[in-house]
Amino acid sequence: DPMRAQILPLIFLAFGLPLIAKSGDVLAQYESGPARSDGMSELSRELLLGAQPEDADGHSSRVELGSKTKRDEIKVHGELGRGITVDTGDQFSLRLGARVGLRYELSSTFDSESQAHELEHRPSVSNLRLVLGGHALTRSLTYRIQLNLSPLHLRGGQNSPVFDAYMNYQFSEARGLRFGQFFVPFNRLRTISDYALQLGSRSIAVREFSLHRDLGVRLEANQLFGKDSPLTLQLGAFAGDGTQDHVWKKPGALLTSRLELRPFGAFDDSIDGDLSRRKQPALALGAAFAANLNA
Repeated sequence: DPMRAQILPLIFLAFGLPLIAKSGDVLAQYESGPARSDGMSELSRELLLGAQPEDADGHSSRVELGSKTKRDEIKVHGELGRGITVDTGDQFSLRLGARVGLRYELSSTFDSESQAHELEHRPSVSNLRLVLGGHALTRSLTYRIQLNLSPLHLRGGQNSPVFDAYMNYQFSEARGLRFGQFFVPFNRLRTISDYALQLGSRSIAVREFSLHRDLGVRLEANQLFGKDSPLTLQLGAFAGDGTQDHVWKKPGALLTSRLELRPFGAFDDSIDGDLSRRKQPALALGAAFAANLNA
């Protein structure tokens, strides 16, 4: 592509040359310093000992786990179950995580001709996800990208590993707007992530009578009528093509709404099970509506 060939050098000139110039300044600063009795420059000695050179202002460029630099205030830390997070403050953060699920299935079928049982098995990587997320510009604006690398989930002619690609803006603690590709808010058991399921897989009914991911926008209002309100409302408008949004077709839309009632108070119902053994009872009731308009 001639246009791509012209753009790539411009990108390199814009971002690559300043980095090269900065690296050259640091090298020149240390190689021009006084020689040591052991014949090693200060830069070579620090690199050999695992240290990082300092810039002209005396700031170290090394970023340790759980620490932050004096100038840029970059925090890098890792946590089991949440991955590795790089946080520069209110402007930007990046969290990188992954999860894998292995499954072994054994099936026994009866062959009427041979009058014997035949065994079949299927070992597989049932889930392999790469997740990137964080915030940008403000902590109220978050993003999430989830890639599926397991062939078991590439069904229905889907050839893209992109599962989630969306941004979410929180107007307040109880009001939020999400846009991009994500789960359609229709069926509670479908929107629960697979790692949070109580059983090994979802039921057949969930797969038959629920909506999958789609490209669109969703408005969510928790505690609809105030702080103690037990109602939650979600309104969504989607393209209606699912993950096959690359196909040309006539315009259409998928409109959804979901109303939830939590009579005993708010709780985290995104996990299918009570692993924390809560002391207070919890109940969530929901009703959903979806209309497919030429989609």
